[in-house]
Amino acid sequence: MAKTYVDLLEETLPSPTHKTYEMWKQCALDAVKRGHLVREIVSKFTSVDGVRVLDVGCGEGGISIAFSKEGKTEVYAFDTDHECVRRSKVRAKEEKVTIDFLIADGLNLPFKSGAFDIIICNDVIEHVPKPQRLAKEVHRNLNDRGFLYLSAPNGISLYSLIRDPHFNLFGVSLMPYRIGRYYVERIRKTSEAYNVYGPFSYWLLKGILSRQFNITECYKEYYSRKVKGVLKGFMKYFPKVMLRFIVPTLIFLCEKS
Repeated sequence: MAKTYVDLLEETLPSPTHKTYEMWKQCALDAVKRGHLVREIVSKFTSVDGVRVLDVGCGEGGISIAFSKEGKTEVYAFDTDHECVRRSKVRAKEEKVTIDFLIADGLNLPFKSGAFDIIICNDVIEHVPKPQRLAKEVHRNLNDRGFLYLSAPNGISLYSLIRDPHFNLFGVSLMPYRIGRYYVERIRKTSEAYNVYGPFSYWLLKGILSRQFNITECYKEYYSRKVKGVLKGFMKYFPKVMLRFIVPTLIFLCEKS
């Protein structure tokens, strides 16, 4: 009997007693739900129907599936992790959508220049040792009217400081790569594969992207949908400069310049 997406996911997760087990599992299961929110945000800036979309570092395939489910969208997705691509293929089949998945590296994209209308780079750039090169490759692969959706953990957010989004550890988001790797792998032994370069602040990330793109900040649109109660109404009146310190994830919609 063929394995389901959940079967394959369970094989890659740590033991259920591991402190990151529930966080990583729930994050993977919610990927399609987050993907629909990403699609909704992008649709406010450009058409998402009848376009070519590239999902860079697709992970669990959630965003790719969300774009494929609505409209006549041609979606390509890739990751460097063979197991991620394998799981994503199974998940796409279960969701009854067609996506071209492949193994590739974001620093050397195997596509012709100007091949895509929209490129998604969701929580990927912090895992790339040369983020400027990734930005150039994305720029090259977008057509002249193309858009990039990019998100990355906010290294100076209080939330990220208290609870790192990758390993659920205090303070890791502010650590340089070598120190963070030693702390996670050797001291806390939370993971055997630490690959978070950074940390990124709003200003550092904007500096990387502004060389190639015209940038619009979108995290207010994203988090106004995710938070509830009084905070949801209050967020509408937060000045952007405050949000740049508060939100755990920085989200930009970037038009090719």
